[in-house]
Amino acid sequence: MKLSTNQVEYVRWQNRAFRFYVPARVLVLTGGKDMRFNSAAHFCGQQAIETLLKASVLYFDPSFAPKSARHDWSALLAKLKSYGHSVSIPSYFHADQRMQTLTRYPSGMIQQVPEFLQHLDSAFADTLLIVPFQRGTELEEALRLTRKGSFRYLPRRNSRIRDIRAHVTR
Repeated sequence: MKLSTNQVEYVRWQNRAFRFYVPARVLVLTGGKDMRFNSAAHFCGQQAIETLLKASVLYFDPSFAPKSARHDWSALLAKLKSYGHSVSIPSYFHADQRMQTLTRYPSGMIQQVPEFLQHLDSAFADTLLIVPFQRGTELEEALRLTRKGSFRYLPRRNSRIRDIRAHVTR
């Protein structure tokens, strides 16, 4: 089966988002109370959600230019809403680009957010669930390999793994 342009682009962008999502989970789950890894975990998590939002907009609008959106989450969320989809993401992920700034520059310090992993998993799952096409992605492959390497962290303490698995593997 030949994939449409929007499906191909969605897969490319979703794979990129997934490559940030897994390290964010690994850093949170293995870093414990070590504050040194909070910035990296939060950066990866923020990037995962922003990239997945762009993937989703691309799926519904193949003419969308992701670079033009820059880091404007409000515009991305508004575009998805205009296609009939809304995603609830805690504001600390995107408000005033604060998390992005704090995680990228050495002067920034991210405090541990106890609900971060739960919020990350929910934002990732909710954004993923709005796109019906889920074939040929690294996420699909990883769901079959959850006992190998860093993929073993995918289901660990992930309250949304059932939703993700059901959506991707149906």
